[in-house]
Amino acid sequence: MNRAALLFIFLIVFYVLIQVVNVNAIPEAIKYKGTRWKYVGRAEINISIEKPPQYSTQDHRVICIRSATYTVTNVYSDSIEVRRSYCEEWYVDGIYDGSLSRCDEETFRIPLMEYTNFWVPVNPPIGAIFSVRAFGVDGDVFWSGTFRIESIGSDVIIAKNEGNTRAESYWAWRLYGLHIYVDIEYRQVLRFRRDDGLRIAYSDHHRAVNNDYGYCLIYDYNEKLEYIHVPYYRVDIVINGLPSDLSTDIYIDGVHHSKMRSGETKCLYFPIGSSHEIAVRELIDLGSTRYVCRNNRFRVSTDTTVTFTYNVEYKVVVDVNPRITLVIIDGVSYTTNNLPVELWRSKDSTIKISLGNVEISYGNYKYVFSSWSDGVKTVERTIIVNNPATYIAKYVLYYPFNVELVAKGEYVRANVYVDGVKLIGNFIPEGRHIVMVDKVVEAEPSWKRYVFAKWSTGETSNIIEINVSSPLTIKAIYKTQYYLRIDSKFEVGGSGWYDEDSTVDISLEKSIVDIDEDTRYSFIGWSGDHVGSEARFSITMNKPKVITANWIKQYRVIVTYNPGYVGDDEIRWCNENSRELFRADEIIAVSSDVRYRFLNWEGISRDLNIEVTITNPLKLIKNYKRQYLVTLTSSYGNPVIRELGSISGWIDYGEYITVSVEKAVGFPIRKVFNGWYDEQDNLISKDSEYMLRVDKPLKLNAKHTNDYTPLLVIVGSIAVACVSLFLYKRRVKPRFEAKPIVEKPLVKPPPPPPELTSIISEINKITSEVERYENYMNELERKRGELSGNVYVRLKSIYESEINQRKSRIEELTNEAIRMGAWRCVKCGIVNLPNINTCQKCGWRQQ
Repeated sequence: MNRAALLFIFLIVFYVLIQVVNVNAIPEAIKYKGTRWKYVGRAEINISIEKPPQYSTQDHRVICIRSATYTVTNVYSDSIEVRRSYCEEWYVDGIYDGSLSRCDEETFRIPLMEYTNFWVPVNPPIGAIFSVRAFGVDGDVFWSGTFRIESIGSDVIIAKNEGNTRAESYWAWRLYGLHIYVDIEYRQVLRFRRDDGLRIAYSDHHRAVNNDYGYCLIYDYNEKLEYIHVPYYRVDIVINGLPSDLSTDIYIDGVHHSKMRSGETKCLYFPIGSSHEIAVRELIDLGSTRYVCRNNRFRVSTDTTVTFTYNVEYKVVVDVNPRITLVIIDGVSYTTNNLPVELWRSKDSTIKISLGNVEISYGNYKYVFSSWSDGVKTVERTIIVNNPATYIAKYVLYYPFNVELVAKGEYVRANVYVDGVKLIGNFIPEGRHIVMVDKVVEAEPSWKRYVFAKWSTGETSNIIEINVSSPLTIKAIYKTQYYLRIDSKFEVGGSGWYDEDSTVDISLEKSIVDIDEDTRYSFIGWSGDHVGSEARFSITMNKPKVITANWIKQYRVIVTYNPGYVGDDEIRWCNENSRELFRADEIIAVSSDVRYRFLNWEGISRDLNIEVTITNPLKLIKNYKRQYLVTLTSSYGNPVIRELGSISGWIDYGEYITVSVEKAVGFPIRKVFNGWYDEQDNLISKDSEYMLRVDKPLKLNAKHTNDYTPLLVIVGSIAVACVSLFLYKRRVKPRFEAKPIVEKPLVKPPPPPPELTSIISEINKITSEVERYENYMNELERKRGELSGNVYVRLKSIYESEINQRKSRIEELTNEAIRMGAWRCVKCGIVNLPNINTCQKCGWRQQ
């Protein structure tokens, strides 16, 4: 069994032993030189310790004895100072181990516990000795001592034990402080009785200290103690509803007893069988606030609690200034002779108030209700009473007031404001006021208005100050204005309001407004109340007028060449949605043997001239194909360019052509083809029929050499005939028979049919176009981030469509060419004529 298993079994045995002996272990282990020693109280248990520093590896018996002593070292008014001394003694195998044992002490304070006050006679002499005992809840005395009065303060007597000697308590570590008060009114000896299972000490009318933890009884100077039972009933008096700084008087049987504040409780004891009346003041008046106790008298004869509750009431005053109308309060009318009205109402109660008349007229003046003194402007109101208050209804004197609003005899519908409030009616209050009229008044028809000019008094501001002490009329004079509206997509100066019959100058700063490098607007003329195309003009404002600056949107169209060096770019600004004609030259000559042939308008049409509807900026590309002049010459035979069927012609750059000439002509001296030579007399090919790629202007000369073979055959034949004839005549049999010389015919592959040559030429041409569109695709991908999304998608779709169409056509032509005898190069896939064994592109030679 390995060491880990032994340790696991040991831990299980250790746990069982702990449960059996009920050991209270210390919560934390004591670490000693790498080995943990566990506190197990007085229980003895074997613990297997692995490699202890001073013991061999074996079982040891470990015992720890812990003790503590608590000593009262001082007594304060609010706490007790306690010193705690404690020790731990460790024994290993019955031998005391001082290296593990330790002792220490600490000092701390314990706050005085609640209900530790003691009752003592009034004015005890200095130096008086008191005997004090402390009882536990079971009635046993667990602490006692004597104390001497050393000093008497204004309200507290401090008692200390003699010489401040220590008082010790070894069980429960329960300590009590001593806080002695002198608020007892009787000198009787304390007595105690058991009440509800607790020991309670009484004087004649006062109960001594008790709580759930224990009791403290105090003896008088003579240490007399009597055990009696006095039958009393208890009455607790409670006061509610008064503020904390206000008290009321307590009367017992009509005799003033004491004062009490709200929230206090007073305990009275009366002999059982007696009856008493307890009363308080019914009314406490503080001027505008008072406190009322409706039930202020109670009679008691047994244990009870008497609660006196005060309710607060506030004074509310209602009045009118000036007193010209009656007031209605909670449905009761009070005439002017009964004003002001004073009411007492309880807190949170409500009062409904209203007035007899809101407005009272007296000939050419009147009084109008303005507001209540607290700012409320409604005549009828409900008041929630929560403090003393006065409410006065204010009336204001009004005089007739009129403002005439005119403009050249026309009536102007302007608003009049008095002190910031719109004037309604023809009366305003007496006194100084700020009068304001609308500075601008919109009129009918629209785009016509009236602008304030001055008052009849001469002031030009639309705000004036007046003093009203009698009926008053003033006049506000306005002038007429018309609005000139200039509608334009772009800023044009001149729009605004102008005085009637005034002259306005209108000018156009720019006739062209660029939006971006490809879009602009061009001015084309004025319409509306002025028609013309001039940049500057004047107009008289005798009515509302509207003038429109008309613009047309234009897009930049760039016409460019591909390749770019064929011609200069053309830039044309075209009106939006216009139909524009664009032309292209079919042939652009560069030199006598180099030119460019028009292919198409890229992505649009193969026609030379096209019409395009302009809906956005455009870039039109005229694609041209470079062509070279190919010329064949020969002194003999008929050289021909198979694809053209002529001796010379224009061939597209990169195209393949087949040149051919007779291999031999003439008789009996034949002219045999010797090769194709360029202008520098360099041999190009020995084949009489030769396919080549055109990448420059060409002048090919077919050269021939003399072949005398036919002539020699003829001469030899004649010679043989002569010899034969001679021998025949002589009848001399020849010794040998001459074999006739038979000329072996020249074997050469048949030329391909012209249709096949045309098909292969078409394949090469379309292949070049596919390569060109693939180059377009690569360039489009490179510029993808520079183009808008719509342009990119549209161009990509066009290029892919062109490539797919041409590849389909190439596949059709390739199948047709192979059917007619052509062969496809296994290396590069190019279709070659059947009479050519070497691939014209990669040079691969078929076997």
